[in-house]
Amino acid sequence: VQFKRWLINESPEQRQKYRDEVLNTKPSDFKEFAERLSGLKDASSAVVSSKAAFEDANTAGKSFTLKEVM
Repeated sequence: VQFKRWLINESPEQRQKYRDEVLNTKPSDFKEFAERLSGLKDASSAVVSSKAAFEDANTAGKSFTLKEVM
């Protein structure tokens, strides 16, 4: 875990800030988030995979649009 924190340059202050935000979450925050989600008109999903896995899914009848980023 410590190595991961070092790799992403995560400080103890950042971790504490995240903890404070989680612990200070109120029911109204969840309600507001749900309202924002329900307002999405064109919801979509992103899948990260190998090209071979994409082609296998395509062969199996799944419909995806391929966008290569690397």
